[in-house]
Formats: sequence, C-alpha cells, structure tokens
Amino acid sequence: MKVNDRVTVKTDGGPRRPGVVLAVEEFSEGTMYLVSLE
Repeated sequence: MKVNDRVTVKTDGGPRRPGVVLAVEEFSEGTMYLVSLE
C-alpha cells in the first residue's frame, strides 16, 4: 500500500470501512499506516 491508495479497514465488531491512506511509516517492528475513514 502507498499514499492515496483506497483501502478498507476491519473495525472491532463492525463491517469493513472504506478509506484512503494518508501516510506510511516503516519501523523495525513493521509498517504503520495512517488512514482517513469515510
């Protein structure tokens, strides 16, 4: 995934929600994504 990609995010106990990736940050433990949900 990269910035401006359209994605869906699984939420606790709810349906998947659409959104857009705003930022991607790589760490030694993995990758963090900042997503703006609709």
